[in-house]
Amino acid sequence: MEMLFSTRPRVDYALAICRLAAAIFIGHGLVLPTAAYSDELVASTVGPALLSTLRLNDTAPVEPQTPRGLEVQLGSLEFTDLSGSPWTPTEPSPRQVVLYFWSLHCHGCVDTLRELQRLRAEFAARNVDFLSVHLFEPNPARVRSFLEMVGLNLETVLGSSGIREALDIRVLPTSLIFDAEGKLASRIDGMDGSDTLEISVFGRLERPIPPENAQ
Repeated sequence: MEMLFSTRPRVDYALAICRLAAAIFIGHGLVLPTAAYSDELVASTVGPALLSTLRLNDTAPVEPQTPRGLEVQLGSLEFTDLSGSPWTPTEPSPRQVVLYFWSLHCHGCVDTLRELQRLRAEFAARNVDFLSVHLFEPNPARVRSFLEMVGLNLETVLGSSGIREALDIRVLPTSLIFDAEGKLASRIDGMDGSDTLEISVFGRLERPIPPENAQ
């Protein structure tokens, strides 16, 4: 008996659904198997529509970890700022830097960003710079509009798939802590709230020397 309709579209759709399921942590948060794999998902025919509906209420609760043997210097990373121009962190710097990787597709990430914006003054007082890095959106205008819509004015840049691979970003959000020499000192893969992030970040940062005690 001849098939009247091709099953190929159904196979493609089912495959895309399976890939999406593999790319999402069961529960909350976004897990990214590999940069190439997630790029393929976003580029698929159904991927963008499905990803655009993701509004997760919480982020993946994952225990903080030490760096996974990555020899990465902060000054070697190249980002794109929200005007579309290349942007590279200044190195060396007397300040420590926290990179917070997120996506507008991860609602819990955005909630944490709001709290981090509130804590920005405390970060600065502890000699720490905070930079938000958005993934999965090559159009800086869209990210800029989104930040304006939700009332966030944190310094934000865009990260490429090359950045994800170099830094081994597997889950959103991910926070990377660089020391004053620009070396990766610690990382926090996944987070269940800004309070945990605040404690984890400040617990891993070197205590700054008060100006009056500096030599």
